[in-house]
Amino acid sequence: MRQLRLKDMRIIVGICIISLFSFSSLVSAGTSGKTSAEFLNIPVDARSSAMGGSFTAVANNASASYWNPGGLVNITSIQVQFSHFAWYQDITYEYFAAAIPVSPKFTIAASASYVNYGTIQGYDIHDIPTGKLNSTYDMSGSLSFGFRASDDFHIGTTVRFINIALDNNNASAFAFDAGAQLHFTDFSLGAVLSNAGGKIRIIDRDENLPTSIKLGAAVYPYANNLIITAEAEKQLHGELILKGGTEYSIGGSYFFRSGYEFIPGQEIRTLDRSFSFGLGTLVGNTQIDYTYSPSYNFGNEEIHRFTLTFNLK
Repeated sequence: MRQLRLKDMRIIVGICIISLFSFSSLVSAGTSGKTSAEFLNIPVDARSSAMGGSFTAVANNASASYWNPGGLVNITSIQVQFSHFAWYQDITYEYFAAAIPVSPKFTIAASASYVNYGTIQGYDIHDIPTGKLNSTYDMSGSLSFGFRASDDFHIGTTVRFINIALDNNNASAFAFDAGAQLHFTDFSLGAVLSNAGGKIRIIDRDENLPTSIKLGAAVYPYANNLIITAEAEKQLHGELILKGGTEYSIGGSYFFRSGYEFIPGQEIRTLDRSFSFGLGTLVGNTQIDYTYSPSYNFGNEEIHRFTLTFNLK
């Protein structure tokens, strides 16, 4: 990474101006319309969720295929990642990603997520039980590409297939992400457009995908021993979300993380329901991460996320 110079400041100012115009246009787009495939908004791994989901400018492992494909070229060896957590009642979430650096300038990755809703009781329009539903799940499969345009500027894209199954009804759609990162000596910037595409047809209705734009920054005041992040996300058909996170590393082997998520338009706020905390450790070539966070969607359920990341030489 390079030292910050006047030319770099001009680049940053230009990016900020463009981002402000883009961000303003998204805000003015309003929140009309309903979105489906909301599972695409679930943080896929323990590290990033511990940092409040403020990861666009940091993304530097296999999960970059989800957070920002421009960060894939930060990976220096083959990396495989598995995540798991249990949610409300018997809902479970699984995530897999594998990234392969093809050359110093190009990285390819594949990933998949699967949400199993367990056993669901069906009811008719008169609220009479009709038996258990056959198959209820959400899943996606993605192919991502990261490219090093220069030493400091990285770009990438993800193509994603989405499938939703409810009893005997299936719905599918394609979407894509486009992301970029700009790196300097002690900070980085990131931007990503997520889940852009057409609508998905659920039974007899066309619904929007949860498209959003994210703008983030990360500061490294003590090399990589401390990371402080801030991020703004605007959902095209939803809320403005502000996020922040920190990661403190001891010797590059032990990690302590925390994060916070704030929704300005939310009428009812509970401070303790917006925090997340996590720990991580690097054992040989394997990183183990854990995060505790509350569920923002379902009652008082708590989420315990676990992620294993294997760095293969």
